[in-house]
Amino acid sequence: MSIFSEQVTRLQTGLNNAKIAIEGKDGVVVVGNTTPTIEEIVTGIGTVSAGIESSLISNVTSCQSMYAGNVLWVNFPATEFTNSLTTEGMFNGCTSLVTVGELGLPLVTDITSMFQGCTSITSVGELVGTGLTVADYAFKGCDSLTSQPVFDLQGITSAIGMFEGCTFSPVDFRNWDTTGVTLTDIVKDCTATVGYAKTQADADRLNASTGKPAGLVFEVFVEPYYAVDADFSGTSNGYFEYIGLNTDYVVIPKVIKGVTWTYSPKFDGGSYSYNKEPGKIKRIKLEDPSSVVSLQALCSFNYAETLKIEGGATTNPVSMAYLCQNSLTKKIDLKDLSFANLTNAQSMFDDSLAEVIELPIAPSSNLTNATKMFNGTLVDVIDVSNIDFANVPAANTNYFCCNSSATVGLTKNQADADKLNASSYKPSTLTFIPKPENYVYTPPAPYIAVDADFSGTTNGSFVYTGTNLDFVKIPRVIKGVTLTSYAGMFYGRDVKKVSAVDASGVTSTRDMFKSAYAGRLDLSELYLPDVTDAGNMFLFTKNKVINLCGMLMPRVTNFVTTFQTATVKVLDFSTIDLTNLVSTDSMFLSSSVIKGYARNADDAAKLNASSSKPAGLIFVVKPT
Repeated sequence: MSIFSEQVTRLQTGLNNAKIAIEGKDGVVVVGNTTPTIEEIVTGIGTVSAGIESSLISNVTSCQSMYAGNVLWVNFPATEFTNSLTTEGMFNGCTSLVTVGELGLPLVTDITSMFQGCTSITSVGELVGTGLTVADYAFKGCDSLTSQPVFDLQGITSAIGMFEGCTFSPVDFRNWDTTGVTLTDIVKDCTATVGYAKTQADADRLNASTGKPAGLVFEVFVEPYYAVDADFSGTSNGYFEYIGLNTDYVVIPKVIKGVTWTYSPKFDGGSYSYNKEPGKIKRIKLEDPSSVVSLQALCSFNYAETLKIEGGATTNPVSMAYLCQNSLTKKIDLKDLSFANLTNAQSMFDDSLAEVIELPIAPSSNLTNATKMFNGTLVDVIDVSNIDFANVPAANTNYFCCNSSATVGLTKNQADADKLNASSYKPSTLTFIPKPENYVYTPPAPYIAVDADFSGTTNGSFVYTGTNLDFVKIPRVIKGVTLTSYAGMFYGRDVKKVSAVDASGVTSTRDMFKSAYAGRLDLSELYLPDVTDAGNMFLFTKNKVINLCGMLMPRVTNFVTTFQTATVKVLDFSTIDLTNLVSTDSMFLSSSVIKGYARNADDAAKLNASSSKPAGLIFVVKPT
């Protein structure tokens, strides 16, 4: 037996177990196109392959732990296992198993730990069957897999640790409705950074699953559109502008109209205009970024709520000036770019409505111009800890974060923190510090205001004078008075978020946020069940964003001049019931609103009928 390897020796035990199980059910074992006995395998008689094929095991009803630890390669055609109900632990611990062909599992419901611990396995053919319900730890520890195994996920209800420790990328669940599925540790310790989900709800569930690595983010899969010459106006480098209709996911070719471009095409349309189609780009990929010098103004004035720009580590533009200036985009994802050669970031996010900005993880050390880089942004945290500001002159940090709503700034080192803290017009509420190890931002906890935080003595006269402006919770009673009016309560204050302990019985919010100027105002947790009068509520407000999503005001009847001259650009009434709304006169007079959503068609009609509404502002039912 010395002529046999250790692997073939281990094969003996596995074949013996398999032979007993199969032949006991009137089946036949085929090895190397023959039907040898175990003795023939051991003594070297006949032709033996280092693996197992089965031609007939149709009567087997259970394959639990059938080949655990004892096989190199496996192939069972789709016609087999016609009566088997479980393959639990079938190949558990087969550390020498490298290749698995197609496995026919028409009635199998449970594949728990089927390949757990198969550390050498590189590929798995399709698991053919539609009855799978349990896949706990099915591929746990299979850290040599080069691609995701293919099998029907539709009926699976438990996937605990299913791909724990796997290294293939991406993780693709685009055809799986995960509603009600147990997802505990499903991708724990996986190294992939990209995952695909069927819907946003599925992506949210997967992103919230326990054990998910921070670097792995699930998103709804979108088929990329490869742009062609006809999708661009212009004829020369730096003057191409995208005019195509696909705005979900566009791949920009390296060559446009015979020109290998180095200065990026524009996706912006040039300026704000009402409900403009160009400039609503959600995702861009550079097909070959190796020659790119500049992405200047690539997506300025963009209207999409989210934006992702991809190019990989070879995307090394020198300039990203004005990249997303004046965009309405709430989340900007640049993680898949590189700032290695970046020198010019002037006005990169200037006056954008971005609440989340994700920069590349790789370090950058060539920056020389950061003027107005985050000016007017609405992020909570400005994280530039991967950028070295050593080469940036103090003069080129002017207005770096002027008018930003951020309260936390994170830098690479103390020298960078000192430089940015000294930048002109930095908000007094924002301080830059070297980024602590394992830093996690904690949103401000609600501050329940007390009597001393208010001037006034009667309903309608109470004005908040407190110093905590991050998240204020209005009490039910102030100075012994049970509130029935919030009129003028935050007049001229830069409060960022407001809710109430109990707003029942409050009927007026007139002038409540008149002339407020925090930049971003979050009212998503403000429930106003009895308010009827909301006239002038946001009159003259300087906030660029007012988050109404989640706010309830079901009895409101009066919205007269509510947003007159307000600087907010997008208004979303999709969670506010306007059934009882009667008065909308001059509701949007001279306002900056250019985009609006309503709960249903009737509510949209009421808003669109408001007198003196900007002609180009059209409220529509918010897409689901």
